[in-house]
Amino acid sequence: MDHAKKVLDQHKFPSFGGIKCRVLPFIRHKVEPSAAKKSTNTQLFVKNLPKEWTHEDLWSAFEKIGKVVSAKVSVDPEFNSRGYGFVQFDSEASMQKAIEEMSKNEVNGCKLSVCEYVSKLERTGTAKPRCSTNLYVKNFPQPDFTEQELQSCFA
Repeated sequence: MDHAKKVLDQHKFPSFGGIKCRVLPFIRHKVEPSAAKKSTNTQLFVKNLPKEWTHEDLWSAFEKIGKVVSAKVSVDPEFNSRGYGFVQFDSEASMQKAIEEMSKNEVNGCKLSVCEYVSKLERTGTAKPRCSTNLYVKNFPQPDFTEQELQSCFA
């Protein structure tokens, strides 16, 4: 557990082949049927992002408000920003505070639009399954496995 925390702290936004990536903890949620109805949304949809922003820039902008669990800038197949992204907080209170505070902000000449994330299924009643581009890597061969060693595994 200490090794995973160290990796997350030191290598949250590594670059692979010049492309900025993000590293997230794997959290297995055990949801009881009754708890599912009570669960709260802590994820935001943010649009009008500066085109040059990376996942790390989005994280940095929102971490001033509360504990960020995840920040992702949506990118096209050439890894260019689509101008929107998603931020997830550890609490609904932080999410609500972010909506209030960040909706007033202008960043690099862009007026951010921040709102609670609503899934396509909830918005339209339909959603088609997608192939994920996220990769989960586990069972590193030694505790001090380096970024260069990880890169050579996937080169």
